[in-house]
Amino acid sequence: MILQAPAEYYRRADGLAPEGWEYKRIPFYVEIDGSGAFLQLTDRRAGPRPTDVPPTLVPKSEIRSGTRSYERPNALWDHYGFVLGLSKSDSEKDKATAERQLQHFTARVRQFYNALSDCGELQAILSFYQREEHKRVTSDPLWHDCYRIAGCNLTFRIAAQAEIALHADAVRRLFSSATTSCEDDPVAPKRVCLVTGETAKIAKLHFPISGVGAKPAPLCATNEAAYWSFGKEKGFGFPVSLLHELPVFKSWQGGETKVALLSYRSLPNHLSLRGRFSDRGMQQMRGLDGLSGLNLDDSHLAIPAAALEPLVSLPHLGWLGVDAKDD
Repeated sequence: MILQAPAEYYRRADGLAPEGWEYKRIPFYVEIDGSGAFLQLTDRRAGPRPTDVPPTLVPKSEIRSGTRSYERPNALWDHYGFVLGLSKSDSEKDKATAERQLQHFTARVRQFYNALSDCGELQAILSFYQREEHKRVTSDPLWHDCYRIAGCNLTFRIAAQAEIALHADAVRRLFSSATTSCEDDPVAPKRVCLVTGETAKIAKLHFPISGVGAKPAPLCATNEAAYWSFGKEKGFGFPVSLLHELPVFKSWQGGETKVALLSYRSLPNHLSLRGRFSDRGMQQMRGLDGLSGLNLDDSHLAIPAAALEPLVSLPHLGWLGVDAKDD
């Protein structure tokens, strides 16, 4: 299938984050020894701009929003509110939030250690919190530089090791084998994924997509029973493929642009949409900077001319097929 081809490319391509992982900019590493004692902050910045920090491969960010977002810490990395329990301001509200963030972060560290108790890296990080070594970080000469960065991310590295703790073989295997939140959902129905071709549970919430929405949300919200169809409640009735999760469409991967005048064919990539697709669905096309060819030539789509406006912003779209109407 057309949608499965990019998924196969993703599995073959080098330099892309593995499934369940992503590249994030981590300006500082928290250096500790094997017993969990704090040693120093290590500055990874190569210049004054936020983009001057080399990206680090880490487990994918947790989906979190709302007043209880403190319950969803990332895996062994996060901003200093979660990692150190330090608030972004001196207000009592922010201090209380940071304390709760730290509690949930340390609880997750213990959860990982319980699953892999023979891992030296996890033992050292757990001891770091048990000995309350996190309180010593603010005495480091680089702490003020770290604090001035809004939402500064931190992670751990054990002394004398070249890689961060997250990149230890045992830790990598632990996170790579972990199930997603939708796999843990006992009521999520299983369907064939249009992207991978595999049978898996449908996720009601998806990872945030940069430039599309600030908060993770159901792809379609139909909370009233009158809108449910064929026994599918709420977001389960609309399993939409996450084109923004496919690197071939999300960002330009290079290659010579070629189009065929007498066939539905374009290079270096091509996407065909079929079935019913709403105007709101077309809005989700924004940000697909790698898309080269798009075929909407299907009378069932019923897309008016005004709904094509988001396509104007796609910098590499060189081929478009559409069922043209007089409007």
